[in-house]
Amino acid sequence: MDMLEKAHKRRARAVKRYIESLKDKRRKDKPLQRQKKALKPKRVKLVPLPKLKRKLWKLISEDTRTREKYCVSCNGKGSQAGHYIKKSICNLIWQYAKINIHSQCVRCNVFLHGNPVEYRKWMVNKYGEEAVRHIEEDYNKPTSLDFNPRVYIQTLLDEYEGL
Repeated sequence: MDMLEKAHKRRARAVKRYIESLKDKRRKDKPLQRQKKALKPKRVKLVPLPKLKRKLWKLISEDTRTREKYCVSCNGKGSQAGHYIKKSICNLIWQYAKINIHSQCVRCNVFLHGNPVEYRKWMVNKYGEEAVRHIEEDYNKPTSLDFNPRVYIQTLLDEYEGL
């Protein structure tokens, strides 16, 4: 039994020395790690794109409601910013284009799904048949490969925040 206890003590001391050697190694490596960290360029945190889109939409809808007081479809009191071509099927450029967004009442925008027939009549009256056809043909064309949505949204944000 005495031999067994000695073996256990020797093993415990060996494990203890091993752990100490690891701690020493970590202590030696820490200044080196700090130097590496200091040399690494700081990563710029970008605002997430959905957050930028929400902020832009808030500014555009406020601008639309101040620009137009009445619903373009039924001449009721306009309280929402409605799209001529639905936002869900447009490319990013047409989603935020002023010509595609006008004031609508809740009834026309939500319950009548944009009231497209009356909205189109109003659009033709205001912008002309050619402009409306251009929107209807162009709303879902793919953007070019060098199109950067973040830059586009940021420029629109800067434009609307400047108003």
